[in-house]
Amino acid sequence: MEITESDANLHVGSGSEASQTGKIITAFQEYLTIHPCDLVMVVGDVTSTMACTLVAKKMMIKVAHMEAGLRSYDMTMPEEINRIVTDSFADYLFTTTE
Repeated sequence: MEITESDANLHVGSGSEASQTGKIITAFQEYLTIHPCDLVMVVGDVTSTMACTLVAKKMMIKVAHMEAGLRSYDMTMPEEINRIVTDSFADYLFTTTE
């Protein structure tokens, strides 16, 4: 696919779920304000996937989710919550299986 390195690093680092989410939201909103776009593509089920989805949608930017539709149905997993939130807001869902 010849995917190059990312254009930006938000430099959020580790921390609690709440701390990371807040830092990602703040940093990504600042990034998109400076670098507007028509579409944000998010991948997987990590905290940044969900946080960047929220920012994009609030800024009226379409979201494409790679690896959409995966479910464990285990609500004790932060990743499952991230998946559900991301898929419910994404405009385009790209699944890994039929």
